[in-house]
Amino acid sequence: MGKTKLRILFADDHDDTRLLVSVLLSTSNYEVVTAGDVAHALDLARGAAFDLYLLDNHFPDGTGAQLCERLREFDQVTPVIFFTGDASDADRQHGLDCGAQAYVVKPDVTALPTAIAHVLNAPPTGVAAHNRHAGR
Repeated sequence: MGKTKLRILFADDHDDTRLLVSVLLSTSNYEVVTAGDVAHALDLARGAAFDLYLLDNHFPDGTGAQLCERLREFDQVTPVIFFTGDASDADRQHGLDCGAQAYVVKPDVTALPTAIAHVLNAPPTGVAAHNRHAGR
């Protein structure tokens, strides 16, 4: 049985962070596709299937929360993890309320593989929809 690489769309506005995370996750047998802004991330997500969306919260053309909400308009199933420097409880709750399943605070890259493995092993249906409506 061959091992298929899981595909992750990683959206972050910093080139160095995209490179660091891509290299880190490729060593865990993930294929990482990157975007530097909301528009590019949405184009990529609409054009190809991904197993996970990994999002920063700050972009030149919007926020990660806005990106997450836009992703949820056409994809309610693919898990979302925020990887951002926004560390307050309110930031974390806002990320989860907009449809994410996990929230990892930068610069803790060591927590990423664990969070990704946990989210990808979660039940594949209903999780996003449940989390999206939990705050209502």
